[in-house]
Parts: sequence; C-alpha cells; structure tokens
Amino acid sequence: MSVEPDKSAGCPTECDKCSIECGDCFKTVDNAGNEKKKTRSVRFPDEDELVTQYFEPANPWQNVPSTTRSQLAAEYLESCRRHNTLCIDSVLEQIRELPESSIGGVMRAPRLTLSECALLGPAPADALEAVLRKVQFKRIEIDHAVIDDEGAEALFDMIEYYESATIVCISGPRQFGIRGWQAASRMIKKVC
Repeated sequence: MSVEPDKSAGCPTECDKCSIECGDCFKTVDNAGNEKKKTRSVRFPDEDELVTQYFEPANPWQNVPSTTRSQLAAEYLESCRRHNTLCIDSVLEQIRELPESSIGGVMRAPRLTLSECALLGPAPADALEAVLRKVQFKRIEIDHAVIDDEGAEALFDMIEYYESATIVCISGPRQFGIRGWQAASRMIKKVC
C-alpha cells in the first residue's frame, strides 16, 4: 500500500491550499505542490495609542446606596425569587436585627450565622449576595451547614469579593470537595 496520494482518484478535498506552520513563517502548499512563503510581521502602535494609565480594581463599597432593614429583607426575598430558591428564615431574622449603621458598609455587623442552613448548589448562595453586597460582618459562621462544592465556591467567592467578613467559621462535617476548599483558600489568602 502506498502512502502517496492517488492523483487519479476523484476524492473531494477540504480546501485547495493547506497551511503548514514552519518556524517564523507559514508555507502555503497548493495542489500542484508549489510552496509559497508568507512572512509574518509585527506592528507596534503609535506613541499616542500606547497604554499609559493604570486603574485600580472596582471597589464594591464605593457607591453603596443607603438601605433600611426592611428594604434589605425585601431585596433578599426578591433575590431568592429570581434564583428560584427558598429563603433562609434565620437570615431574614438576622436582617431584621441588624444595626442600621451596619447597612452600607459604614461599620461591620457582629455576625451572620448560616449554621444548619442548606446551601446546596449556587442558587442559595447567590441569593445571599443581596445581603453580602450591602452588609459587612465581623464573623460569618457556616457551622454544620449543608453545603456542596458549588454552594461553597459561590459563597467563598462572594466573601472574598465583598470582603464580607474578617472571621469565617467553618466547622462540622463538610460535604464540599476540592473546588470548595480551593475557593476557601483563595478567600483566606485575600481577606486575611
């Protein structure tokens, strides 16, 4: 059996030309076997088009509108509806007990307890974003919470982004795996 293509066969080809990458240039081979070299070139922008500024990343606490406890509770309920998940009753109770001065990031609230809560999948944690983007806590407790990889990843990413807590208490049996622990380590590295 020959490895040479059968020139008499009428097999359809995908294209008339094939490109072969070869070092710094491309060789174009047409059906007749002729090689044509295409050289690459590099062009730099003019002086007036160069990047000359550096911008700080967005600060999520820069323009937080003032909100009352009842508005925050309504926003949390709306977020639960949007994410098609049940609201966590203990979170609603804790929102009603928040000091007004802690809403908006002026000062940290004492704690948010998510103990014994079910945070399976990203939806319950995503619904909590309505609270975490408006209130910073000294401590967030997720002791004995039923939480999987997706829920842990979403929750820890939000805590990291919003700098929602200075202390995060993770104790009890854990259902989340490596992705959840990786998100937790990223959060710890940035926040602590």
